[in-house]
Amino acid sequence: MAKQISVNDYVEHINSTYPKAQYPQIGKIYTFGYLFHQSPSFDRKNVKEIKFYDFYPATFVFDVDVKQHLFHGFNLHIIPPSARSRWIELINTFVTKDKLDPKKFIILKHLFKISSFAMRQYYMRRVKNFREVPVDKWHEMFNMYANTTFGATTAEISAKYLSFLE
Repeated sequence: MAKQISVNDYVEHINSTYPKAQYPQIGKIYTFGYLFHQSPSFDRKNVKEIKFYDFYPATFVFDVDVKQHLFHGFNLHIIPPSARSRWIELINTFVTKDKLDPKKFIILKHLFKISSFAMRQYYMRRVKNFREVPVDKWHEMFNMYANTTFGATTAEISAKYLSFLE
């Protein structure tokens, strides 16, 4: 089970442990601050529809659109702490030493649909403090947990996750 820490302790750990990255690469996990609510196009109605958003995601990148300056990722913070280890193990079977097998990747994308509410699109202009989490540090990072979501408790996240599995 993940150890609950404060958001400040979490961010401090991220900043002191993981290297800065310039641009996302498919098959890697990144953590970053996301300025969703400070965007000029921010629409509170949209937040009500999704119920919450994560202002400091930890995301497995599965698609990058260089022209649009955005990427798509599977946000592991929106998966309850109790299920994250299983997802990390699953993802780890498809990623070995920073390489992603394209054939296995297609299977992984289909598995993400199980928890489609955790699939997100991120615009690079709203990303700050972009850091890559090396494969050998994935479990370490997720053994610490800070609730970085806006508008939802951990219990609500768990309930939403479980509703997708029914």
